[in-house]
Amino acid sequence: MNTMSTSTQSRISRLLLWLSALVAAIVALVLPPAWIAYSDRQAHRGPFLNFHPLFAILYVPLVFGLLWPILVRILAWAKQSAERPLVWPAKTAIVMFIVSASCSAPFIISEYRYYIRGVEAVQAEQMRMARFHEQQLIEKQKALAELQANGVASLSEPLTGPQVDAVNSYLDAHFQNPLELENASRHYPTSLPVMEHLAQKRDCPAQVLEIVYDNVVELQKDRHPQQSVNPSQVLCYLAWNPNVPVSVLVAMLDNPYTQVREAAAANPRLPEEAKVAYLKKAADSQSFSERERAAGDPDSAPEELSKMLQDGNFRVRQAAAANPNTPRLAKTAYFQKTALSEKLWDRILAAQSPDCPPELLKKLSLDPATAKYVASNPGAPTDLLQSLADSDDPETCRRAVASLTKRQKSEH
Repeated sequence: MNTMSTSTQSRISRLLLWLSALVAAIVALVLPPAWIAYSDRQAHRGPFLNFHPLFAILYVPLVFGLLWPILVRILAWAKQSAERPLVWPAKTAIVMFIVSASCSAPFIISEYRYYIRGVEAVQAEQMRMARFHEQQLIEKQKALAELQANGVASLSEPLTGPQVDAVNSYLDAHFQNPLELENASRHYPTSLPVMEHLAQKRDCPAQVLEIVYDNVVELQKDRHPQQSVNPSQVLCYLAWNPNVPVSVLVAMLDNPYTQVREAAAANPRLPEEAKVAYLKKAADSQSFSERERAAGDPDSAPEELSKMLQDGNFRVRQAAAANPNTPRLAKTAYFQKTALSEKLWDRILAAQSPDCPPELLKKLSLDPATAKYVASNPGAPTDLLQSLADSDDPETCRRAVASLTKRQKSEH
């Protein structure tokens, strides 16, 4: 009976010992990363070139070496109080604790100091930013008072950030006065943020927008403008403004920046002749996005669209193939070439185009990589769709059935 009791106690002892090791291991794995994440978050340290998390590899065994001996000692005391003395790894636990404590002390002190320095740096930066914003607000209020007392032309360039904000606030308050807007556009010709603010006003008078355009074009000639605003972005705002003069839109079509030309060409007020001339030049542009826009525009000339079917960029070819103004003969020749192309994207383009000839669609339906696109093609013959509806590929079958169902509904 005593032997059985001793054996049972021994098994319980080993079980508790392993349980304490498991608890210590879990806490050791969780605590260091949690502390590192917390301290980095409090100190606003970003992930870029942050080697602090690597210390978790070292901290995990140290935490285990501190925690597990404590758990062992607690369990030993509990068993002694229950008057069941058992042999516990007391010496091993004591040695492990002493070694871990000796090694951990420098790291704990270092972590604490590192955390305090980080928090103090964040607090100092917050105080600096608060003082900076307060100073900026004072400067803006001072500039605004000057403008209200002496008019919009009372400040001198170059404007500081608070002065720009003051001028824009003043213009918002006097926006119903076209003379003030015109005076501002003439008096601050090199202040791009002011020009941007005027260009974004949907009710800004046309004469003011024209002055803004002239100012920005002059600034655009400087390849390294010391401004917080990009000149081309201001010109885009001008192109999107419903009051921009037509002459300005036409002039923008010759701007050296692609996004400016595209923005001007997208304005519905642009004369048709100017747009057609632009599209002809855009077909030969070095920018693929501009060629793509020209290829997808129904106002592009048929001969230019035929040429863009041979473009080196897939998206340009795709837009030209989908353009209703592209000549059918050119499309047919293009699809005959792409249907046999080694490039999958070219074959997919042919397979999903409604203008692809039926005989080419039948060839493409034999290719497992393009059959599902043929099944979704609204120009595919009905008999071909019925054949694809029996395909072994579930996606091809599903698309073919959906196309047939849609076609039946449209017929009724």
